[in-house]
Amino acid sequence: ETGDPHLSGSWLARSAVLDISNGDVREGRAKLHRALRNAERRGDVQLQVAVLSHLATSARHDGRRVQATSYAERAASAAEQIGDPLLISDAAHELAIDYAEADRFEEAVALLRHATEKAVGLHRARIMAALGAVLLSRMRAARAMDASTSEDESAWLREAEQILLNAVTELLEYGDEDWAGRGVRNLRVVWRSAGQE
Repeated sequence: ETGDPHLSGSWLARSAVLDISNGDVREGRAKLHRALRNAERRGDVQLQVAVLSHLATSARHDGRRVQATSYAERAASAAEQIGDPLLISDAAHELAIDYAEADRFEEAVALLRHATEKAVGLHRARIMAALGAVLLSRMRAARAMDASTSEDESAWLREAEQILLNAVTELLEYGDEDWAGRGVRNLRVVWRSAGQE
């Protein structure tokens, strides 16, 4: 323990993440909950965001989607309280992916747009790539359910294409070939969906 409560809480959260990654999920989650209670009691909102994000990640890995989304919503809300652009964009990005995986595409798109407004640099380019992917997923889901017009689909595909092209360009400028490759794969899906490939 250190004399700094934030630092002590951060170390406890890091220890919890190590426990989880080493297979001791129960102990790791117990530490995360303890760190969260302490952070809430002290009003350490920055630590709350971090711990809630770790809890969301752990729940996602176990397939507990509803619980993961609940933690992610709390993290996003806490990040907004702080007003730190990086925390806001990270938390919004994570929550948007949860929403997209639950077919809550409109909420996911809105969060990713908000996250791109807050993020900068490589982080922003990655969120743009995620936004393009979610726009594409929204179009494909609507098409599969016959819930869209061809005009809607064309507009969504054009928007996804433009966002993905911009994201891939920026990602390559930053040297992030992994994320750029994901963007290119999504562009191929856009082009196939639009009959351009």
